[in-house]
Amino acid sequence: MKNIGIIGLGWLGLPLARDMQKQGFTIFGTTTSLVKKYELEKEGFHVLVVNLNEDQNRSEVQEFFKTCNFVFLNIPPSKCNFQSYQSQILSAVSFFEIGTKFIFASSTSVYSENVKIALEDSQILGDYNFSSQLFLTEKALKSKLNSDLTILRFAGLFGYDRNPAKFLAGKKSLKKGNAPVNLVHLDDCVSFISSVFEHNIFGEIMNVCSSEHPSREEFYSWKCIQGNLEKPEFEIQKDNLSTKIVSNEKSKTILNFTYKFDSPFQF
Repeated sequence: MKNIGIIGLGWLGLPLARDMQKQGFTIFGTTTSLVKKYELEKEGFHVLVVNLNEDQNRSEVQEFFKTCNFVFLNIPPSKCNFQSYQSQILSAVSFFEIGTKFIFASSTSVYSENVKIALEDSQILGDYNFSSQLFLTEKALKSKLNSDLTILRFAGLFGYDRNPAKFLAGKKSLKKGNAPVNLVHLDDCVSFISSVFEHNIFGEIMNVCSSEHPSREEFYSWKCIQGNLEKPEFEIQKDNLSTKIVSNEKSKTILNFTYKFDSPFQF
């Protein structure tokens, strides 16, 4: 039975739903908006309005997802109450039967800026912030789901209507101009998630990131010129205070995955 649940039909979840639907999967997804539910149903998706910040009809959600053996958990911490993120994610998992396979969308922001090469077992942030909440949620999910869970740590998300260069255009005295960028294109995110489901790769943690890491100044200046935007100006930086490079070697090895946008200059 080719049914997949997607918790969060948003910027990443919706393109994934469309891609999986083309592959023959039936999509059961969630949104927080009744208006959006009707729009998504026009595309042939089964959609339920779910708000993890509020009490939910448990039996209704369980009935909705009962045929889904695979689930993509895609709820950013910024969309949830700071302290309750972990409990909300675990609540979402509890709607599914034991043995359901999950992919959890995490972030490479969990790695300390002091790490030069961020591998999947590298040092994690210790401060109490959204990034540490992500890591604590990862730990809780691993403890509960074990080999039924794969965690994907996405680098900075880029693509189509999401272009961070727009927010830097024309700005002055920006810091960390020499720092390498760690970015990944939306199309590669969708292809990678699809590949994990296709090859049934669970029980893993993998970074999802383009292979090339130009400096912030180099990349964002180029991106602004490309978009006819005013170039940003960065402070002169004598030392490379931030040199974190996210490695994608594990992702390429385990799945034999080829990034379509392996350089940010292809975005």
